[in-house]
Amino acid sequence: MAGIPSARKQEGPLAAAIGWARVALCDASLGDLAAAASDLQRAVALSARVGAYHTGAAAAIGDAAFALTFVRDHGWERLARETDAMIDDPATAFGMDGANAIGS
Repeated sequence: MAGIPSARKQEGPLAAAIGWARVALCDASLGDLAAAASDLQRAVALSARVGAYHTGAAAAIGDAAFALTFVRDHGWERLARETDAMIDDPATAFGMDGANAIGS
């Protein structure tokens, strides 16, 4: 990929991160929580690979995390902490451990 601008290199992983976050949102809405959590982990990993904050990926991941938290009715405190961290420092908050819904 020599000669390709770095923004161009980020397009693939960002599009994939947004796509997997949307799949996670759909799976959570359909009640397949295991698939939703797995999809969300994949979205976070792809987003983290880019190494830069992207509002589109953060919004998609946040939506999926909220949906999974809502369906599980578990993890609200963690979601609140991560949302506060994102507001305080959006460039580094998302992707550290992903989103609230990853894990139990």
